[in-house]
Amino acid sequence: MGWNASVVVLLDALDDIEQDPEFGRKLVRAIRKQLREPQYVTSGRSANAAVVVLQHHADELSVVAVGGNMGRVVCRGLPWSLLREADNNKFREQIVREVAQRLSQRKRAPEPQKGGER
Repeated sequence: MGWNASVVVLLDALDDIEQDPEFGRKLVRAIRKQLREPQYVTSGRSANAAVVVLQHHADELSVVAVGGNMGRVVCRGLPWSLLREADNNKFREQIVREVAQRLSQRKRAPEPQKGGER
């Protein structure tokens, strides 16, 4: 197996992308550069024609939330075998359970104490 990249493409920029002979090269550079922060790809008048959200190994399943012309990683490192589930309802239930379990395991920073209160 190899590596995957999760990329959000701004559909409003499709005309710019279609006319941009350098878009493929810019996208490849952004994918190679993406490590921790999203990488935006320009095209024509569009400063964010696409955004590279994540690189991950093909053996792991990552959950990415997409909206507002961007994407954010919700959870990564889930077993990709969850994708094998043929029944969509069971698949969704398994993913939600796995993500909820992972998110609940994250340590939360203690809330700051309010001054003067005891």
